[in-house]
Amino acid sequence: MTADSPDDTVALAKASLGKFPHAKQLEPGAKIGKGRDVRAGMLAARGELVVFMDADLATPLHHLGTMLELLGDADLVIGYRELGNIHDRWERTISSQLANRLVQATLLPGIHDTQCGFKGFRRATIAPLFEPLVTMGWGFDFEVLARARQLGYRTEQLPLPDWHDPKGDEGLAGEVPWLARLRTLRELLLVWRRLR
Repeated sequence: MTADSPDDTVALAKASLGKFPHAKQLEPGAKIGKGRDVRAGMLAARGELVVFMDADLATPLHHLGTMLELLGDADLVIGYRELGNIHDRWERTISSQLANRLVQATLLPGIHDTQCGFKGFRRATIAPLFEPLVTMGWGFDFEVLARARQLGYRTEQLPLPDWHDPKGDEGLAGEVPWLARLRTLRELLLVWRRLR
C-alpha cells in the first residue's frame, strides 16, 4: 500500500487490520507502480498458496474457491475477463483487445488476458518469478507470465464472466489512461527484448 493512493484504500485497509490476526501492513514507499507493490506483497507472503487481487473486488470473491482448487494441480492460475464486454466505451474495448493481441503475438501466445488483477501462485513459484522482477508498472504481469512460461510452470486460466470494474473506464488508479497505455506498451517491448 502506498500512502499517496488516490482513493481510500490505505485507510480502509488500516482500519480492517485488527480483524485479521495474521495480516501484515507493507509500505514500500512513494508511488512507483503496481508491479513494485505486488512484488513486495508476494515476497512477504507466507502461505503455501498466495493470491493477489484488486482491492476494489472487481473479481467477485466466489472465484477464490475455484482458484484455490485449480492450484492443486497448476503452478499458477490467472483470471481472464471477456475483453469485448468489460468496458463501457468502445475506444477502451478496442484498445484492450488490440493490446491483448499484441501481447499474444509478441510474448505470450494463448494467454487470454495478461492484465487481470486476479492471480494465484504456489509457494515454490514466488521467488523465481518475483525476486528478479524488473517491470515496476502495469506491465509487470507480462514479465511474471513470460518468466513462468520460460521456467515451464503450468499455468491455468480461469474465466471470470462476472468481472466488473467499479471505477468504470476512468480507472487506472488516477493515471491518465493514454499515458498509462504508452508506458505499458514500452514495458511490453522491454520485457520482450529482455526475455526473448
